[in-house]
Amino acid sequence: MPTSRLRTASAVFVTLAATATAAPVTAAPAFSGTAVAAAPSSVVRQPVDFNGDGYEDMVASVPDGTVSGIKKAGYVVVHPGDAKGINPARHQVINQNTPGVPGSAAANARFGGSAPADIDADGYTDLLVSAGNGRPIILFGGKSGLGTRAAEFQGHGQSQGEAVGDFDGDGRADVAGIDNADWAGKIVLSENIGADGSVGSTRTALTADGVATYEGVQAADINNDGKGDLLVTTGCNDEPDCGGTPLYLSTGTGFTHTPIVTAPGTYLNHASVTVGSVNGDAYPDLVFTRQPTGLDSDVDFPSKGGAVAVALGGPKGRTPP
Repeated sequence: MPTSRLRTASAVFVTLAATATAAPVTAAPAFSGTAVAAAPSSVVRQPVDFNGDGYEDMVASVPDGTVSGIKKAGYVVVHPGDAKGINPARHQVINQNTPGVPGSAAANARFGGSAPADIDADGYTDLLVSAGNGRPIILFGGKSGLGTRAAEFQGHGQSQGEAVGDFDGDGRADVAGIDNADWAGKIVLSENIGADGSVGSTRTALTADGVATYEGVQAADINNDGKGDLLVTTGCNDEPDCGGTPLYLSTGTGFTHTPIVTAPGTYLNHASVTVGSVNGDAYPDLVFTRQPTGLDSDVDFPSKGGAVAVALGGPKGRTPP
């Protein structure tokens, strides 16, 4: 049997504000609860394709959206792609009142933050969706899109900023989540995610240093070695002009901090980060965008109108200086 390698998706993603009118929440599809037969996959990175038709799909997260009058209950909207691109008239809307989705819509639950990957290795992209104070929900892809089945993720407690990847290179899906139970927080890995949402094991991957706190995490195989790496967003609880986005390369059993190299004079603090291929090679690249926000560091910022910086991926996780 061929070895299966986790497909981590390079998502077409947008996050919409509470006032978004992407689609009515009554349009949500029903879930049949029928399992999809698993099939091995040899693709490491692939665009989001929930229905497996070969066209990239788009998912919009609306965590502050209203569902049946319930404010900030949250939902996700999926727009299937086709030969003509994205057709706004074709969409699925999924919330916690959708039949088959665990839980129910609740005020301030903010269901919607999502991470795509082929979690059950059946060839269809799945979606791990955060559910506020509850456990995240896995929406499984299938021939009809995200309308096949759903399961509650049984990983580490209530975390935030989940990212899906294969962090130990064994071909099975793992989830990295931020546990902020203490002041600084830690990043916990839930490994070997099953098709029912079960978890094989749990371990702590990173622990904050007591100065910076963890605020977000993304997964990407920056050095293309078959093991997912972590891109972590940090901040400081008592200092708004503090934080950054360090990169940690996976060794299979742990993570090693690796400096991100960009053009001289580039400021990466307080920047938004997007992962994708800029130059078309085998390595994912990092695109940082920052706009001045009135912080003290803006005084030294080279561009008063904002800036974009690119860090190219490579065998060592970044382009050498």
